[in-house]
Amino acid sequence: MYLFFTAVSQVYAFFEGFVTNVQDSLKCARWKIVVPLFLVSLPLAAIFTSNFGWFFLDATETYVARYVVPAVGLLQCIAVGWVFEYDTTANASRKHAKSLRVLSVMFWVPAFLVCLYCNLSTETGNKFFGLLAILIWTWVSLFCSFKAFDDNSNSWYHEIVLCGVDKVAMGVTSLSYKNH
Repeated sequence: MYLFFTAVSQVYAFFEGFVTNVQDSLKCARWKIVVPLFLVSLPLAAIFTSNFGWFFLDATETYVARYVVPAVGLLQCIAVGWVFEYDTTANASRKHAKSLRVLSVMFWVPAFLVCLYCNLSTETGNKFFGLLAILIWTWVSLFCSFKAFDDNSNSWYHEIVLCGVDKVAMGVTSLSYKNH
């Protein structure tokens, strides 16, 4: 009985988060989102109660844990780290644009490929190789970006490495000071 109520509360939490986001973006009545979502999710959830339910649960959980969660984390890092303020920073000067371009291509392309390779691999040694490769390549890409910037290291760090992160961090920390 406890597991049943835990499952119901988890489903309610997932539905509410999704429905609220869709309702905010589409500006429509809540029931117009909930009813179709319920009608689609009910047959999908019924699969998990069949004799093959454990198989489907294991396959779904493995897929989400190995592919979806790392992909979402990587995309969030990209969005906050470089996409958020990329245009503003790149328009500051030619050296800003060049340094950002070097860092973006030299860091994110190999990081994505190494993470993909290590996630698809089943050998434990490949995961260690991936971590080591990303650490080494991070330093190489940072060095090349610094050389392309060719200016003060403090301004390179704040304007290039922390392109969008610096502004987001300052905005979040300034929120805590408004209440005092």
